[in-house]
Amino acid sequence: MTEHLLVANRGEIAIRILRTASDLGRQTTAIYATDDAASLHTRHADQSIDLGGEGVSAYLDIERIIEVAKETGADAIHPGYGFLSESAASGMSGLAQKHSNSLVTRPTRARLQSPATSLCCRVSAEPSQKRRR
Repeated sequence: MTEHLLVANRGEIAIRILRTASDLGRQTTAIYATDDAASLHTRHADQSIDLGGEGVSAYLDIERIIEVAKETGADAIHPGYGFLSESAASGMSGLAQKHSNSLVTRPTRARLQSPATSLCCRVSAEPSQKRRR
């Protein structure tokens, strides 16, 4: 079971992942580009680590992200959506396999397209309707 999650993303996606992990009692680490130091996602994690780069390229530095995961003791990395999950997740998975304490988590395409996931997400996203009398 994952005890310490590093979220390799920023913005609303990272905030949602960090909140959920916290609700599940997991320790969390956020990463950020130097120019994102004041971003809201950095305040939703137990700790935040500056990647040392700027802009999107900092979030695509797979080796640095793996290094931060090892330094912080994270036993899982969630790439979020975009960034690593779309362009470099296979490279990250390969690097993570070299390090026994690293696990890259991401939903499979089949899982995202499953009827159960689709129904669950629609129900969660729809506002509740109160009946008018």
